[in-house]
Amino acid sequence: VIEVGVGDLRFQVERRTVDSGDGGVTIRVLVGTEEAIRFDPFEITPHYHYVSIGERQTIDQVLTGDPVQWVFNLIQESLDVMLKHAGFLEEAEALDLDEAFNQVGRAVSAIEGILEAEGESTSP
Repeated sequence: VIEVGVGDLRFQVERRTVDSGDGGVTIRVLVGTEEAIRFDPFEITPHYHYVSIGERQTIDQVLTGDPVQWVFNLIQESLDVMLKHAGFLEEAEALDLDEAFNQVGRAVSAIEGILEAEGESTSP
């Protein structure tokens, strides 16, 4: 797990495989110790969760293409809106979207480097 911080938020990036055999990069967005949002742009069934309010959304690969890149774009353009929906209004208002995008990008690049060295991939 690689962790980076932006303001009051922490991002944890890791490679995960779930019981069904699906897997890929996971990006957790934490406010303090509470997980607010989790992005799972997995190889078979990419999706994300508003963990704090119990919602799960499927990522439509026909419309989005590469789910990892789509998550990057979503973080850069809409993470503040997503945090508000998840119930974190103050943190959303204070968020620097560009800095969040840069920090998460660095963490995902580090995970991808580790996986490539091990002969694995982060996207389909």
